[in-house]
Amino acid sequence: MKIPGTIRGGVVVLEEPVPLPEGTRVIVELPEPKPPRKQRKPGSALGILTVIQEDDEHIKDFAEYM
Repeated sequence: MKIPGTIRGGVVVLEEPVPLPEGTRVIVELPEPKPPRKQRKPGSALGILTVIQEDDEHIKDFAEYM
């Protein structure tokens, strides 16, 4: 059974009532923390994209979104 919840002040706060008798001991399994993302560097994708032709003609297709 999985019940969503959040941690507030070091205490797990569940979003739904637990269908177990009061006083039942449970084990909470926490997900592994995600490693921090590497800092991105400006210009690191240079050479990956190639602009074949520069024109503003295709921009007209997106006029209703801008």
